[in-house]
Amino acid sequence: MPEFLALGGLSRTGDLAFGSTPEAPETWTPRTEAVLELAHGEVDLEEVLISAETYEGGEASTHQLAQLLVHSSDIGGARPKARIQSSDKEWIAKFAAWDDRFDHPGAEAACLDFAEAAGLRVPERELRVVKGRPVLLVSRFDRSSEGACLSYLSAGTLLGEPAYGYATTRTYLDIATAAHRIGVPEPEREMFRRLLVNAYLRNTDDHLRNHAFINDGAGWRLSPVFDIVPHPSGTKHVCAPAPGFSRECNPITAFAAYAEFGLSDAEATSILAELHDASARMPYFLESRGVSRRDRETLLACFGSLPRATAPQ
Repeated sequence: MPEFLALGGLSRTGDLAFGSTPEAPETWTPRTEAVLELAHGEVDLEEVLISAETYEGGEASTHQLAQLLVHSSDIGGARPKARIQSSDKEWIAKFAAWDDRFDHPGAEAACLDFAEAAGLRVPERELRVVKGRPVLLVSRFDRSSEGACLSYLSAGTLLGEPAYGYATTRTYLDIATAAHRIGVPEPEREMFRRLLVNAYLRNTDDHLRNHAFINDGAGWRLSPVFDIVPHPSGTKHVCAPAPGFSRECNPITAFAAYAEFGLSDAEATSILAELHDASARMPYFLESRGVSRRDRETLLACFGSLPRATAPQ
């Protein structure tokens, strides 16, 4: 375990480091052949892309495996990704996978555009084409604009859930309630909005490690949203809206929980109206990100139907 902690260096997620003192966190150095610098620029991004594709094909070399371990070991998730440095900033590079049913990087970029239009904070992102393949770069929000490490806390850690597995009985409301206890401003409104966005996009990968909090020294706040991608075959959220509500991935079911989050009819309707406006622009978001016509049709057909922008009586 110390070897894996040390291998991550100071580029691992959040502000935790392994070592005897904060000033000298590294007290163990891995084998020389395993030590690789953080990928820099387009050329190194191509190399990491090739490593990820070769790994998926089961033919990665020792060097390529070491490269992926250094660049992505603590990021998590089932999809190929890596940390890189570009334009004096740190990014998470997210690659296409061999079994993708659609242009995953392009769709994720469009979903982030939608989330932003719907009123959520999103990270800076760039969509690039590397060796003819789309790669989504998402800026690291656990770093300040000066590159300082910021504290990072997942909803799973906050709620004391085990580190293994994704299934949970916790809900969006549970996340909001726990966030309120640590001083996050208006987490109920934010989590309700996230719930509606995920329900509309049919994002069923909304587990507790895909909700997080950042502390830059001024207190905890919800991180920008991340990992929001449609799952056309998904029917249930990992987290239900609130206790007693179905995990069905349906915007109408999600919206019906607004009172549980302490929102009035008018407040809930106002949030819903913003989603309606954003959903009208979804075809544009997909096209502007270079998603093919076939994939646009597939994705638009899977998105949920929003309820009318009037709260039920």
